[in-house]
Amino acid sequence: SLRGERKKQAFEAILKASQCQPHELLSIGNRLSAEIRDAKLIGADTCYFPFGEHVGETPTTASDYPDFTIATHSDLIKTCHL
Repeated sequence: SLRGERKKQAFEAILKASQCQPHELLSIGNRLSAEIRDAKLIGADTCYFPFGEHVGETPTTASDYPDFTIATHSDLIKTCHL
């Protein structure tokens, strides 16, 4: 994103290179309008970790709603059923 790129292109490249299906990808991010939205747009599962400068960001589109939300790193495995 430092070069103005969206996460969606990176997710698509990962899927192509790994030959995985979108539902096999879990995007974990702290920004609803980036990691969460772009992963949802390609059909991946998402986990929102509200942390850092984007805490308090509110969803603006249906794609901004994550599948899971965690409060600490230790919640990841149990919450996301890994």
